[in-house]
Amino acid sequence: MSKIKLYGTYLTNVTSFSANFDTMTISARPQFTGDFRNTLTLNFSAVKSFTGYNFDTVTYVMLSTTDNSIMFDAEYTLSAYNFWNTLTSLSTNSTPSTTLSANYPEVSGFPITTYTINNNTMTITFPEVTATGTVDIIAINPAGYGVFGRDVTIVNGITVS
Repeated sequence: MSKIKLYGTYLTNVTSFSANFDTMTISARPQFTGDFRNTLTLNFSAVKSFTGYNFDTVTYVMLSTTDNSIMFDAEYTLSAYNFWNTLTSLSTNSTPSTTLSANYPEVSGFPITTYTINNNTMTITFPEVTATGTVDIIAINPAGYGVFGRDVTIVNGITVS
């Protein structure tokens, strides 16, 4: 008995006739989930944990701060990340899809190595905070990136007070 089933016009007819089917967006980018009402306290360091999806494939983590100012007592170098520089193939006219480029504009922040990931929980050790403002976390993997303040819609980032 064959394990291959060939679908032709019958499947097309069924889906177009009933219109009762679900659509689902599938993404492999890292994504923060949950309700995080985190704050950092001025002149203190902290360890914070965040949950999400696809953290097991994260290759790079950045902290993005208000006006790209240095808010930490640590030697960080501001750098930019352009998702399109990591792609190996583009469309025939060598430009990215407008939908994808709108979802993944270039971001900038301070790359960090003080994080661990275990079962889609990311734990970050923040250095001492030396200024007030807002800190955002950018988790990057080969499929794209997730930004804490965009993924979790009820917050704009981590408030430093």
